[in-house]
Amino acid sequence: MRKRRGRCSSYAAPGGAAAEAAAEQQQQQQQQQQQQQQAAALSRQLSQQQQQQQQQQQQRQQLASVAAAGAGASQQQQQQQQQQQQQPRQHQQQQQQQQQQQQRQQRQQRRRWRRRGRWQQQQRREQQQQQRRRPPHQQQQQQQQQQQQQQQQQQQQQQQQQQQQQQQRQRLGGGCYPYLPAFAAAAAAASRSHKEQQQELQQLQQQQQQQQQQQQQQHVHALQQMHQELQLMDQQQQQQQQQEQQQQQQQQQQQDEEEQEQQTSLLQRQRMLQQQQLDLLKQQEGLRLRAATLKLKIQLEQQLQQQIKKQQQQMQQQMQQQQQQHGGGDGVDWDEEEEEAAAARAAAAVAAAAANEEQLEREQVLLQQQQQHLEGALQRNQQQQQDACRSFLFTPFQLHAMALASFAAFFAPFGGFFASGFKRALRIKVINTSNAINKPIND
Repeated sequence: MRKRRGRCSSYAAPGGAAAEAAAEQQQQQQQQQQQQQQAAALSRQLSQQQQQQQQQQQQRQQLASVAAAGAGASQQQQQQQQQQQQQPRQHQQQQQQQQQQQQRQQRQQRRRWRRRGRWQQQQRREQQQQQRRRPPHQQQQQQQQQQQQQQQQQQQQQQQQQQQQQQQRQRLGGGCYPYLPAFAAAAAAASRSHKEQQQELQQLQQQQQQQQQQQQQQHVHALQQMHQELQLMDQQQQQQQQQEQQQQQQQQQQQDEEEQEQQTSLLQRQRMLQQQQLDLLKQQEGLRLRAATLKLKIQLEQQLQQQIKKQQQQMQQQMQQQQQQHGGGDGVDWDEEEEEAAAARAAAAVAAAAANEEQLEREQVLLQQQQQHLEGALQRNQQQQQDACRSFLFTPFQLHAMALASFAAFFAPFGGFFASGFKRALRIKVINTSNAINKPIND
């Protein structure tokens, strides 16, 4: 029995070693499978990134198509509104029905988009755009944080793999078996493949980092260009504003100079007109004095004519009395001669008086003409003076309108304040009255 037991133990020892070798092979196979799965996961991630980029492009195209459709819809609505204005009321109902159908279709499309998840995609795009709109230093910080997290994850994976390898080595180093070199070679091959995979991963990461850096550089370069363009635009706008201000200042100076010249010319004209008016007034006063003197002369001549007529009548009466008293021939001759001399004197006096009257009448006509001419000149002078005053100053109506406008412009901002205060006062009054009414009821 002892011999049999020893044989059995001798036979059992190699069987246990084979089991351990099989277990180690299974572990190695599992490790290889894990490595393959990791490589497949990396490839899947790359494919997913590519798919996401393609989806983003498709979404952009869809957004562009949607925007074009929206623009087309807006244009159609505008055209429909114009047609509604042009067409009579009978066609308005048909157009309203068409609009309602279009709105229903748009709502159905929106519902479909929401069901399919396009709404979420649009929100994601907006978030991405907001992230892109952030300043470059924040984007760089986020990218650096992501890279650090990825590196930490990779380090953790490497540490886990190293721990697993150490555990396997400890298990394998427990006994001296002839199949250890094969397992060591397999482990070395596995470690080499793992190192190669790690190198590939590092290369991929480096490529991604380089691409990200290039994108960042491009983005920064584009931002710098945009900033430079904006600065140039600002400089151009400032230059244009300065030029416009200079032009406005020059125009204002020219206007001020022209107004000053006009004012000086108007003042000179006003002074000239005032002097002319004074001269005309003096001439008018002189003509009035001359007319008064002529009237006095005419009155005196009329009085003289009346006196001459009275004297002639008296002389005739005296002659008749003398003729009656004397009654002789010689006396008749002498009386006739005296009568003829008196008649000649009277005729000469009458002719002289008539000539004087004609001269006085002519002078009076001339004076009237001169007076009319002076009055016309005075009226013209007054009109010119009024025109000059109107051009130099404002009319009363314009001054009144300007005063009202300035008053309204000054008190316009306070209108809301006064209105709110008035409303508040009314509310307080209403509340007080209601309280006063309710007090006796409660009592």
